[in-house]
Amino acid sequence: MLKKTIALGVVALAVLGSSAAYAYNYKFKFDMNTGLWHGAAYSSEAYKFTTDESPVVKVSTVESKVRMNFLVVNSEDEQRTDVFTTKTSGTHLFENYGMAINKKYRLKAYTDDGSWYNTYNVTGAWNPDSY
Repeated sequence: MLKKTIALGVVALAVLGSSAAYAYNYKFKFDMNTGLWHGAAYSSEAYKFTTDESPVVKVSTVESKVRMNFLVVNSEDEQRTDVFTTKTSGTHLFENYGMAINKKYRLKAYTDDGSWYNTYNVTGAWNPDSY
């Protein structure tokens, strides 16, 4: 009986541990419109406060369900994360490609489908540090 109880407890912990959702701190809201000819849109600048944390994004809406790409860039528009591609709402923890503490970063959004003569709106929140 004791062995069954221990085994059930171990299985329950494994299931709970594998399905745990991470709660990130999405500090900076964005409401951006992409440009004509698939032009990029940028969020306002945000400073990175830690070296160990990766950036996060939470997309709330994507207009017309076009394929929207998100990445974090530095003040020289150089890519500093992987690219998150989505047509719907969702969250993503970016892979950090050399972001530095106390530097300014922006979230960049652009489409690679949809009409070249349309602009598309995207909303959500992000943070250069996932804490």
